[in-house]
Amino acid sequence: MNSPTEKRARLLRLRMIERRQAEIRMARAGTTLQGLEAIAARLEALRAELVPSMQVQPGVVIRAMADMQLRLEAAAHELNVSLKTARAVFDHEAERRNHATRREDGAARLHDAALAQDEILAERRVDALRIAPARKRRNEQ
Repeated sequence: MNSPTEKRARLLRLRMIERRQAEIRMARAGTTLQGLEAIAARLEALRAELVPSMQVQPGVVIRAMADMQLRLEAAAHELNVSLKTARAVFDHEAERRNHATRREDGAARLHDAALAQDEILAERRVDALRIAPARKRRNEQ
């Protein structure tokens, strides 16, 4: 692997792998975030359904509803902490993916430049191997 083109091809493959891994990590973080957001929506729906009716209800029912309301609020509070963390992780992974993409693009440009340089050198070698036409000598005219 002495050729700069081979080195840059290897670097390009490495950068492609890094980008794919970053995309996978970002997708996992996105899936986690979507799951937590779905749970938060479900908790909010449960809290909305737990509104006491205007009819006369026994004290036990009202107490159970109040207890459930407190539990749902506590769960929503704890879930908000998890949501903040999941959003931060997702944003971080998105930034890592963007960074990996930029590095891959740079490696691709380097590889393309090395390929172009190889083509130029190959043409020069071919030109150097050509037999030049014989020149007329001055005294043979």
